[in-house]
Order: sequence, then C-alpha cells, then structure tokens
Amino acid sequence: MNPFNIDFIEEYKSLDNLLSEIYGSEKGITEYINMMREKDYGCDFIPEWDSELYSLCHFRHIRNRLSHEAGAFDKDICSEKDVEQLRLFGKKILSGTDPLSELRKRNPVIVTRTVHRKKQNKYFFSSEKFFLLIISVIFLASLFLLIAYFLFYY
Repeated sequence: MNPFNIDFIEEYKSLDNLLSEIYGSEKGITEYINMMREKDYGCDFIPEWDSELYSLCHFRHIRNRLSHEAGAFDKDICSEKDVEQLRLFGKKILSGTDPLSELRKRNPVIVTRTVHRKKQNKYFFSSEKFFLLIISVIFLASLFLLIAYFLFYY
C-alpha cells in the first residue's frame, strides 16, 4: 500500500471541504475548476493560472482513480510531490494567494477586459449594425407590400 495515496485522499477531502464552504457547492474543487474555466481571461493577468488549473485537474483525476479503481490504494498512483502540491494549494486558498483570489484583487482591470471581450463576440451587434438591420427590414417590408399591391390591383 502506497502511504502517499492515503495522505493525498485526506488532503484532497480537506481542500474540497474548504472550497465547498467558501463557494457554497457540494464539490468544492470541481467548482473552483469550473470558475477558473469560466474566467479564462485570468491567464492574461495571473502568470501561474494555467499551471494551477492543470494541477487542480490532475489532482481531481488522481482522486477519481483512487476512489473508483479497484485496488487503487495498492498502486503508486500519486507521489509525495502531488501531496505537497495539494497542501501548498490549500495554503494559497487560506492566505488569499490562489488564482481566483488574485484575480479578484485586480478587479478594475478585469471589468475593462470583460467588456472588451464582449465587443469581440461575433454575436454582438453594435448600435450601427442594429440600425442598419432595422432599416433593411423596413425597406424589405415596404418593397414586399409594394409588389403585393401591384400584383393584386393591376
């Protein structure tokens, strides 16, 4: 039996419970991962964003293997480094130096960045495009009525 597997599961449960309390979710680490994925612009502001997201996904994968694979605790699924990285992430959460906390600290910049991204969305209509669309619809409706008038009355 690999002792790191047991240590890992204990650390994972501890961090998962902490994040569940913070974010009001049953699955704390999964919720944290989902929030990081929603705020994909975080990598523009937080240098370790992608590596932290990768690590959390890796931790969740290890946890799933330990929980669902038969005889998993007899295999070398995780290492001492995995346990230490998981502990370190828990300390970052408690000290407010985790990626989402760091992103919240840069809030004014993020609001500007979010608005800028919405304008780049291909489904976003500017007021000029919307005005042209309305004028085009009115023109086509008028043309249709004019053609219908001539067809029925002449």
